[in-house]
Formats: sequence, structure tokens, C-alpha cells
Amino acid sequence: MTGKGGRPTIATPFGRKVTLSIRTTSGIKAALAAEAEGQGGNLSEEAERRIVASLESDKSLDQAMVLAYGPDNAGLLCLIGEVLRIVTPHGEWLDNDAGLVRPPRAAPMRVLMRSYGISATPARITPAN
Repeated sequence: MTGKGGRPTIATPFGRKVTLSIRTTSGIKAALAAEAEGQGGNLSEEAERRIVASLESDKSLDQAMVLAYGPDNAGLLCLIGEVLRIVTPHGEWLDNDAGLVRPPRAAPMRVLMRSYGISATPARITPAN
């Protein structure tokens, strides 16, 4: 290993515990320590549990979409969501009687809708209360 001082890093076998050091505020450390004590564990175990949960939750939406709509439809729904997020980040298309925003910004949505046989000027959609 070049360019770094200190002891060289040794490869650790998969599944074996390694040290991870982080810097955080005293408030976060106290909250983690209190939770760890309540769970009957230590600070390292609580931090690891929360990191694992955070990494797993990143996959939850994708898994739910695939379970609900199938892999092909889940991908399409994610694409539609991304187009809407870019074209109308605040849901403005819901407030437009034509169902779309200004024509230049609505063009990607029209193309997507036409490619799936959906009218380019749908009836007004009323969001649920």
C-alpha cells in the first residue's frame, strides 16, 4: 500500500467482524447507547443493527413494486415516476384541467403516454383526500 501512513490493511475473511470508526455528536452517541442498553446489547451492535436496517430499507420500495406489479411493470412505474418527478416536481399536472403542465415541459409525459396508448389529454384526475 503506497501513499498512506500507518499499518497496512490486512484482508479480512468474508463474514468476520472488522473495526469501523466514525465521528458523531455526543447526542447521537448517547441516543445509540441508551437504545443499545435497552436492547441488552452494546454500542457497536446497535450501530451495526441500524446500518444494516438502513441498507435493507433502500431495497424495500423496489421489492414491494416487483411483488405488487411484477418486474416489468415495476420498472415502467418507476420510469413514469421519474418522468413526473422531473417534469412536474410538485405535482402541478394534477392542478391543470388538461392534465398536463405547460406544453414544453409536458412533452416527455405525452410521448410516454402515447407509447402506451393513453390519451395525451386525459380527464382531470382528482387526488384522494
